[in-house]
Amino acid sequence: MKTKKCKQCGEEFLAKSSLSKFCNILCKQEHDKLKGRKKRSKVKKPVSKLKKTTLKRKADNLWRSVGKEKAVCEICKHYPELKVNYTQLQAHHIIGRRNMTLRWDLRNRSWLCPVHHTFGVKSAHSDPQWFIDYLKEYRLDDFEYLESVKNTITKVTDDYLIEKINYLNEIGSD
Repeated sequence: MKTKKCKQCGEEFLAKSSLSKFCNILCKQEHDKLKGRKKRSKVKKPVSKLKKTTLKRKADNLWRSVGKEKAVCEICKHYPELKVNYTQLQAHHIIGRRNMTLRWDLRNRSWLCPVHHTFGVKSAHSDPQWFIDYLKEYRLDDFEYLESVKNTITKVTDDYLIEKINYLNEIGSD
């Protein structure tokens, strides 16, 4: 560390870096103010992208919360030998979130405890084939529906997202 002279107040200070010019943040702010410098503002994203992102986030949150109060872990319910004590419940996308056709479809959701979602040996993420077999056994209609729709391409517009949000709000208020 090297002793330097502050560019603002003139006092000597112990510089933490060779680039240090000020003894503290207040001197730097005062120097910038006197020189007429303003804080650099972050470049804002276009409103259209921000709006779509916000709408997607809102739809994701609704998809995740609709019906959660009465839900239980599907695996714990159907397989008593695998039952675990849990305090948290997570929404699992059967077909991944990247698929915009099914991302906010409630038939594409499975309620799972953390053990059966990601952490356990028998979980949707750790053993996907086992989870597919579970779906074929207990949710065959949903599985067949998801298989038939998953290759459909959907253009996600603001109107589409608003429609999904309204639908999820309507379902949630029932």
